[in-house]
Amino acid sequence: MEHYLSIIIGAGQAGLATAHQLTSRGLVPAQDFLLIDANPAPGGAWRHRWDSLTLGKAHNIADLPGMPAPLADASSPASHVVASYYGAYEDKFQLRPYRPARTARAISTARSARAMSAQQRTQTSHAVRTPRTTSPSRAARFS
Repeated sequence: MEHYLSIIIGAGQAGLATAHQLTSRGLVPAQDFLLIDANPAPGGAWRHRWDSLTLGKAHNIADLPGMPAPLADASSPASHVVASYYGAYEDKFQLRPYRPARTARAISTARSARAMSAQQRTQTSHAVRTPRTTSPSRAARFS
């Protein structure tokens, strides 16, 4: 079992922004924290939008920290533009999401998070079990 200081579930807008914040504080992706996502590729929930939903109809997208959203044609499918933007963001900041990975349950290794001080909570590590079916190349990526 691998241990991480933090595990971020979902590599959509909030997950990517959170991962960026952790890296800006000196944490290393896939070493100090893990970003996991159920989708096979970047884009978060946007990957599942119809092509008829264009950026013009979606009123564009919000910038992620450290990298402005691209100016795209208003008739471009939002699913394609956002997936491309999120993928470029992951690459630029080397966030290395682990995917596809579904989260069945998340538990803290601490006995009682309520009884801990704020400092203790920030020092508590979390554990994640990766499936035994993980390929050697995927496993090496996170070792």
